[in-house]
Amino acid sequence: MIPAGTWAVFPCRGPLPEVLQQVNTKIWSEWLPSCIAYKLAGNYNIELYTPPRENPEDNYSEIWIPVREIQP
Repeated sequence: MIPAGTWAVFPCRGPLPEVLQQVNTKIWSEWLPSCIAYKLAGNYNIELYTPPRENPEDNYSEIWIPVREIQP
């Protein structure tokens, strides 16, 4: 079961698995450490995949990270 909550959704376009690795690196090394409005809300994530395209550059997937608002 997927818990209800707030999710940060990151689109990934391009060849797999390279694009997922690149986006994951940016999430954990750039976005999350510099985000002032949200913090991580769980120790899991969701990856959504669509069927592979003939041209790998047209592949689409998403990485969903559970977050919660930081209270001032």
